Amino acid sequence: MNKLLLSGLLLICMAWSGVNAQWTQLTSDDLELPYAEAIVKHQGSWYIGTAGGVFKSTDNGLNWSLVNNNLYSVFNRLRIEGMASVGNTLLGTNRWNGIVLSTDGSSWSLPTSGLPGDYYMSELLGVVGSDVIALIQDNNTNDYSLYYSTDEGTTWTEGADLASANKDVYLYSADSKVFIVHENASGNDEFIGTTTNGQSVTAVPFTDPYPGTSIENIVKSGDHLIVFGESSIYRYDLINDGWTNLGAAWTNGIAFIAGSGNNTDQLYATILEGNMAIGAYTSDDHGDSWTTISPPLTTGKPFAMGIYAEGDEFMASFIDDGLHYTSDAGANIAQRNNGALATDFEYMVVSGDNILTSLFISGVYASSDDGANWSKWNTGLPTGALQHVSGFLSDGTSLFANFYDFPDEDPDPNKVLKSMNDGASWSELAFPGGQEDLELIGVNGNALYAYSTTGGDKYYTSVNGGDSWTEISGNIPSDFMVSKVTGDGTTAYLLGFETTSGNNHLRVYASTDNGATAWALRMDGINTGNLDEMNTDDDIHIVTPAPGVAFLHVRYQNWDNKLLRWNTNTWEAATANGMNSLDFQSLAYNDGVIYASSWNTGVYRSEDAGETFTEMDGLPDGLNAEIIDFKGDEVIISTHRGIWTYTETPTFINKFGDSNKILYPNPAKRIVYIGVDVNKVDIYSLSGQLVKSIYMDSNQFNIEELDKGIYLVVIRNATDKHTVKMIKH
Repeated sequence: MNKLLLSGLLLICMAWSGVNAQWTQLTSDDLELPYAEAIVKHQGSWYIGTAGGVFKSTDNGLNWSLVNNNLYSVFNRLRIEGMASVGNTLLGTNRWNGIVLSTDGSSWSLPTSGLPGDYYMSELLGVVGSDVIALIQDNNTNDYSLYYSTDEGTTWTEGADLASANKDVYLYSADSKVFIVHENASGNDEFIGTTTNGQSVTAVPFTDPYPGTSIENIVKSGDHLIVFGESSIYRYDLINDGWTNLGAAWTNGIAFIAGSGNNTDQLYATILEGNMAIGAYTSDDHGDSWTTISPPLTTGKPFAMGIYAEGDEFMASFIDDGLHYTSDAGANIAQRNNGALATDFEYMVVSGDNILTSLFISGVYASSDDGANWSKWNTGLPTGALQHVSGFLSDGTSLFANFYDFPDEDPDPNKVLKSMNDGASWSELAFPGGQEDLELIGVNGNALYAYSTTGGDKYYTSVNGGDSWTEISGNIPSDFMVSKVTGDGTTAYLLGFETTSGNNHLRVYASTDNGATAWALRMDGINTGNLDEMNTDDDIHIVTPAPGVAFLHVRYQNWDNKLLRWNTNTWEAATANGMNSLDFQSLAYNDGVIYASSWNTGVYRSEDAGETFTEMDGLPDGLNAEIIDFKGDEVIISTHRGIWTYTETPTFINKFGDSNKILYPNPAKRIVYIGVDVNKVDIYSLSGQLVKSIYMDSNQFNIEELDKGIYLVVIRNATDKHTVKMIKH
C-alpha cells in the first residue's frame, strides 16, 4: 500500500511537464496603430487595407473589426495595398498576388476569369463609372497590358497593350479618366497617356510636359489636376493650360508628401519639409493657399501615409498614431483606433524582461509586462521626424540597433544606437575614425560587426561594446557582399554573395578570431552548381546555438530551398519531415529545439535537429513569424498581424516538498504568501487560460478579485519553476 502511494506521488511530481499550449496575441490600446495606405468608403462603411488584412468600421471609425473571411485561402497573402469601391463590390489588391472581391464587405473571392495565371500589377485600380481597369505585367512575357472589367471585377478582358511602358507603371483615376504613369529610362516619372475604358490609350491633356520627377497621386480639383509627387505638388489648368508649382509655399522644400482630394474640391496633404518639420494641411482654393489642420496626436507626428476623402469627411492613417476621422473638413479630428490592431511590426527583440519592437518609422515601442501595456521608449534616440530603428542585436551585456534619419526602401547605413538598460534609454555610438556612417551586420559573442560606406565599403569589429573599432576590410574576401555575421561565441560565420559573371553566388565563411586574420570557406555539402546562384531577394537564415552546432536555411527564388546543419566539417541536409514548404521566413533555436516559420503557414518546431517538424497550433490562418525570440520558455514572434506569445501551460502539479510551504495560506481569500525566491507569478485556470501575471517585488500577492475556484499557480525565479494548485474561497 505504501509503495502504491509513493508511486502515485512520484507520478504527480514528475508529470508537471505535461502542457497545454496556446498562442496569445500581445496587444493593448497603446499599440492600436494600424499602418494603412489603402483606405476607402464603401456603401456607408469604412475599410482599411493593412499588412494584417482588411478592417471594417460601420460607425465612422469608432470601432473596427477584422474582415478577413476567406482572404487567406483565396489570396495566400494578407497584405492589401489598394482598395476600390465599384457599385456593390469592394475590391482589394496586392501587387504580387492580384485582385480579390467582396460583395458583403466580409468574405472574399477571386475574379472568375480573364486574368493571366502569373502576373504583377499596379496596386491601384482605375475606376471610371462602373468600369474597373487594372494594369497587369505578365510574369511569363514581362509585357504590360491594361485589363478591364464591366461587371465590377468579376470577369476581365485584356485591353490595350502598353508597349511604351518602361517600369514601375501605375494607374490614377481623376477627371473621369485613368492616367497611366511609368518611370522612364532617365529615372523620372512621366505620363504615358489616359484611358476611359482600358481598351485604348490616348494622349494626356497637357500642352506642356509634366515638370516634376515623381508622381504619387493625381486628383481633380475644379478645372485643375493636382499632381502630388514624392517631393512636389504641381497643378495643371485644364482650361488655360500650364503648370503651377504649389510646393513653392514651403520655403524649406518638400522632402515627402502624401495627398488626396474629395468630390467637393477640398485638398488634403501631409508634408515632410526639407528641414524635417512635419505638418498636415487642407486647401479649398485648388492649392493657392493652405490651412494647417491639427489632429490630436498622442505620440507621433502629423504625417498620414493614407488619406481618403469624401465630401467633408476624411479618414487618415497617421504614422505612429493610427486612424483619425473628421466630418467637417478637418476642423475637428478624432482618433479612431478601437479594434484596429497594430500590424506590420518591422523588428522585435526580447531583452531582459522587456519586449521591444519598431513600427516602420516611429522609433521603439516596448513592454515590460509581457505585452499587457506598451509605450514609446525613445529616450536618447536622435530627434529626427522619421525614426527608423532596425536590426536589434545583443552582445550579452548591451542592446544595439541600427538607426536611419531618413529611411527609404533601401536605406544607406546611418547610425548605431546602444542601450545598457534593456532598451529603456539609448545613446549613439561613435563612428570609426574618418567615417561618417555605420551599420551593424552581426555579432559573435561580445564581438560586434559593422560596415561603413564612407570611401567605399569598409568592415569593422568591436569587442568593447562599440567604444572603439578595428578595421578588418582587408580580410573580407574580394568581390564579396556581406549579408550578415553570426556565431556561437567561438566561431564566427560570415554570410553573403560573391558576384561572378554577373550572378550572385552564396558563400559561407568561418573564422575563429573574428576575422582578424582570414576567413575559411565553409561551402562543403552545399551544392555549388546552380543551387548556389541566388538573387538579391533570396534569403539566408542561420542559427549557431553552441560551438560546433549550426543550422543554415537558404531560400532560393528559382531553386529548391534547403535546411542544412553543420556536421564536423560539412553541411548536410535535414529531412524536415512535416514541413509542407521550406520557404522559411525565420529560423531560431532555443533549449534544444529548432523553430521555423514557413510562409503564411504558421510556426513549426523540431526536437531532432531538423529531421521532423510539428506545427505549433493556434495561430490564425495566413500568419508567419518574421522574427522569433524567446523569453525563458516562452516563444515570442513578430508577425504582420501583431506580436504573439506561445505559452506552455502546466496541467499537472509540481510538488517540491510541501506545497503549503511554497504558497500559503491555501485555501486563501485575499493575500497569498510565497516561501521561495520569486521573480514572477502566473495564475492559470484549470482550462489553461492565463488569468493573471504578477511581477514580484515582495513575497506576497493579492487574489481578492479572482472568482472562487481552483487555480494553477506557476512561481518562477531565475533558475527554477514551481507549479502549485491553489484554492480561492
